[in-house]
Amino acid sequence: MLTVPSSVEVPVFYPTYDEFKDFSAFIASIEARGAHKIGLAKIVPPKEWTPRKMGYKSKQIDEKLVENPIKQEVRGKDGIYSVFNIQQRSIKLSSFQRLASSSRYAASSAISNDLEKLEKKYWQSLTSNAPIYGAGTFFSILLERKYS
Repeated sequence: MLTVPSSVEVPVFYPTYDEFKDFSAFIASIEARGAHKIGLAKIVPPKEWTPRKMGYKSKQIDEKLVENPIKQEVRGKDGIYSVFNIQQRSIKLSSFQRLASSSRYAASSAISNDLEKLEKKYWQSLTSNAPIYGAGTFFSILLERKYS
């Protein structure tokens, strides 16, 4: 269970099956209603939805390339900071997955359910552990759903 500061109310959304089919459009619709302003939302899938029943084949992950991920270095002190986005060499998705799951980037289980501690650790880590983003990636490894 997540611990959320009492002053923050996490919005909860219950999309219909039709709304959930186009998840990107659904996210755009809840952002239009301000869901993105607190950086957190709970989305309860419709009862008709089923999660992926099988894992990912290594070929699906090994063939994909995260092109030029960005390493974000933050430098400064006393409230004055500069952010430098440094383009990295392209990396296989499998390597990116291992990096993202490594102890260097993963939150410890001791704080992963406490949002205040997690946020504090995030801000503290920015100047000591530069995050790497693959946000400019234009592919998906999710199943394409066929809807009738």
